[in-house]
Order: sequence, then structure tokens, then C-alpha cells
Amino acid sequence: MVIRGRPYNFFRGLDGDLKPAYAWSDDGGLTWHTGNRIIPSPSLRPYVKYASNGTNTIHLIYTEGHPGEFGKTSVFHVYYRNGRLHRSDGSVIATLAQGLPEVAAGTPIFNGDTENLAWVSDLHLDAAGRPYAAYSVHRKNIGIPPGADHRYRYARWTGERWLDYEIAYAGSRLCPGQDDYTGNIALDPHDPGIAFISTNADPVSGAPLVSAADGQRHWEIYRGVTPDGGESWCWSAWTAHSTVDNLRPIVPGGDSRHRAVLWLRGRYRDYTDYELEIVGVIMRKTSLSVRGPRGMRHRQAVAP
Repeated sequence: MVIRGRPYNFFRGLDGDLKPAYAWSDDGGLTWHTGNRIIPSPSLRPYVKYASNGTNTIHLIYTEGHPGEFGKTSVFHVYYRNGRLHRSDGSVIATLAQGLPEVAAGTPIFNGDTENLAWVSDLHLDAAGRPYAAYSVHRKNIGIPPGADHRYRYARWTGERWLDYEIAYAGSRLCPGQDDYTGNIALDPHDPGIAFISTNADPVSGAPLVSAADGQRHWEIYRGVTPDGGESWCWSAWTAHSTVDNLRPIVPGGDSRHRAVLWLRGRYRDYTDYELEIVGVIMRKTSLSVRGPRGMRHRQAVAP
């Protein structure tokens, strides 16, 4: 990310640990200077998503750690500008060089607990430079097996406060042994009113998605549109009755005339054991609106 001509690299691994840290370059990337850890969480590894306006501000949403390790994860927001870290309302927390004084120093978006564990998924900025975000919540209800109930949530900053909504059922855990993994959610970086999710449950009712092709439960891709800033959503299936799973959608940035949605298709047994191919849909705008399937021409592209 470039701020005032200076590229920043946010990473994990400073001095061998997994906490978020940063580095910067003043010669176009030829040499780099390391800063410090940004989030001093007691957890092994906080998770962070970043978004920049490309000129003077970088936004971050983050959790205290991995929900399966920390056991109680919330979602917070801060932004960096003019050498300082700020809360959502603009109040200064600390300099970037100092880092956050504590993990909860940011503005809370979602307050998790031992029965509602959050994990950040996506972050973008709207035309006014305000952040909008997506994340998942693992609901560990009494009487329900671990990993059986996940939900997707959507949050946006109005300029005065965060609005935060549960928007869809995310289904069950992605694989045994990883109760907090989901198929994941992605937001359109060009339109805060569009989201793509991977779920093995009906997004509205939560009923399991069982394929008529093989009688098995599979993760499918859905496109969601909100007419009211995230409070309500209309979902349409982009894949259905599959014989494999459709996972981890992402919407890359592009020009104003095109959109692309990519995801993984195949079998996912574990984060080190999978058989997946990258597939995608390229959309060309033929109208001023991208809020529905009309006005878009679709072409599926498959990469080996």
C-alpha cells in the first residue's frame, strides 16, 4: 500500500512471531525499513484485513487472535493517517511507531464472547472513503456440535457510527479439526451493496444445501444485494447442485467497466490437503447499475 508516495508492507513474522507488523521503503522498494508490531495481543496471532484510499489513509479491521486459539474474538477498527493510529471517530490512539497500547484500543465493531467467535474476511472503502467490512461468526450454542453453525456479518461506517448486521447463514465448518473455517465471504470493492458468499446452507433459512446431482451437502456460491445499506439482503445462487465444493470467493479490483469474481472449486480436506482449481466469472457492465444480474454479460474462465 502506498501513502504519499511511500510503499508500506504489512506482514507477520517480525523477529519470528506472528503478530502484525509493518515495513516501509523510501527508494521505491529497493530497500526496506522494519517498524514494530501494530497489535500487541496476548494471542499468538491476531488476524487483520487492510484497505487504503491510496493517498493518505490505511484502514485495518482485526481480531484479538485465531478464534480457535484465543477462544473469544471480537472485531475492531483503526486507521492510520499522518503517522498516527486513530479510532473510527478520528480520535488519536498512538503513533504508528508506538503501535496500539492494547488490543482493544480500536473501535469495536462486534463484541465476541465464548459462544460467538469472530474472524475477519474482507474490507474495502466506499466512494466517500468510509470503510465497509465482512466477517464470519462461529456460534457455539449449547447442544449444537462445534463448527456446525456459522453466520456471515456485514458492517459499515456511516461517518458517525458502525452499523453491523447478520446477513446470511454460512453453514458448517469447512473441515474436521478446524471448527472456525468457513467457505468465506467477499465484498465488491466497487459497490458496497454487493457481496459473494460460499455456504453449504441456504443463506436465508439455514437449511442444508444437498445437491440433487450426488445427494451430498456442498458449498455453493451466492451473490447478495442489499437495497438499504446492509440491513436486508436478496440472495441468488451462482452455483447449484454441484458435485464438488465452491469456496473462498474473491472480487479483485478492476476498471469501472468490468467485474471479476473468482473462487476455488474442488475438494478441501485441510489447509494442507486439497484438490482445487481456480474458476471465475468475468462481468461486463452494459448499464449504469451492477446491483442485479441484468445489464451484465457473463463469461466463465477456468485456470488450471
